[in-house]
Amino acid sequence: MIRKGDEYILSNGCKLYRADKKTVEAYWKWICDLSKNDNPFLNNNGHKDEVQPNRGDKMFFLSPADSGISDRKCKVPLGYKILIPSLCVVATGATKEGGEKPNAKLEDLIRLNNVDQRCIEFRSVEIDKEQIPEEFLKECRYSSREEEFPVHFPKDHPIFNATSGDCKAVADGVYLILECPSESDKSELKIHFKGTIDLKLKSEGEESLETTNYTEDVTYTLARKAD
Repeated sequence: MIRKGDEYILSNGCKLYRADKKTVEAYWKWICDLSKNDNPFLNNNGHKDEVQPNRGDKMFFLSPADSGISDRKCKVPLGYKILIPSLCVVATGATKEGGEKPNAKLEDLIRLNNVDQRCIEFRSVEIDKEQIPEEFLKECRYSSREEEFPVHFPKDHPIFNATSGDCKAVADGVYLILECPSESDKSELKIHFKGTIDLKLKSEGEESLETTNYTEDVTYTLARKAD
């Protein structure tokens, strides 16, 4: 693994770097708009990840799991970049329960995100068994501190218990982009990301996005195929 400026060049020839604002917002707009049957957070062995809209950006989104260990296998077209989310959160104005409120101000949503991120006990990302340095993960944290963005929820959203309709959102967490050369002979990638948010680390009386401790442990085996 070689550090080059804001990127890491991995032993498999791929490069890794921080996702930009447009990609992070597109990711959450996709997740928030999906119903229970289609949402990759839930009951997903990889088949739900393969059904992604053609956004024109050649970006393939991976997804956390709602809980527990998740092992997923799916195909990724050659030439597509891969978004890896690590302990990512989004605060919105549409949740029925918890600390979020329909008329929440930007600073309120940012505060909720900050509490969850401060309660991270550990975070780990491995690509083809190569451990990504913790300091680089911290550098890749994205926080939309200056402005919210719009998202849409369908009825009875499976993750956020949100009322249907449009609302504002603020994102936080680590979002990595993995870019592999199309001519690479690497036909398979294995990506493993895990971590824990421990609410015992928050201060007394603080509101948070999570109502219970959250652990993610997701492994993707990605077969790179011609589009």
